[in-house]
Amino acid sequence: MTKGEAVWRIIPELREYIETNILPLYKAHDTAHGPEHVRVVLENSLALLDGLDVDPNMVYAVAAYHDVGLRVSREEHETVSGQWLWEDKSLERWFTPEQRQTMREAVEDHRASRQEPPRNIYGRIVSEADRDLDPERVVRRMMEYSKAHWPQWSAEEHIARIFDHV
Repeated sequence: MTKGEAVWRIIPELREYIETNILPLYKAHDTAHGPEHVRVVLENSLALLDGLDVDPNMVYAVAAYHDVGLRVSREEHETVSGQWLWEDKSLERWFTPEQRQTMREAVEDHRASRQEPPRNIYGRIVSEADRDLDPERVVRRMMEYSKAHWPQWSAEEHIARIFDHV
């Protein structure tokens, strides 16, 4: 399935629900994990579907929910995000309990630094999609994150942190 086919197959009502109710939640996050980030992850997720036998609606939902829990806890955001997806009764219109459980696991497993591999293909997709490979955007996001969390640091200290991280 190509990205264009995946976009075409997303249920319009699901897309509208996510665009209206979930994606705006990213406005409350730090700039590195804000609306631009979730859009990139959505785009990257759909681009990875070529040749995979997966439900693009599930991929779209997993990508949309993957970081919503950052508003509650940075350390536990995957668990919080998965719980948020699971408890969202609106998703019951489009997904079975089994699909929602699979999506919950995917959201919980998406962090790239996680030691264990994701439990399912949806987790592997969003985990890979969350690894932005555009160098300029990666460095900019790291700088935004660093400044948001350590505003008292000098430019040199931020650059040293980013260098160490990379």
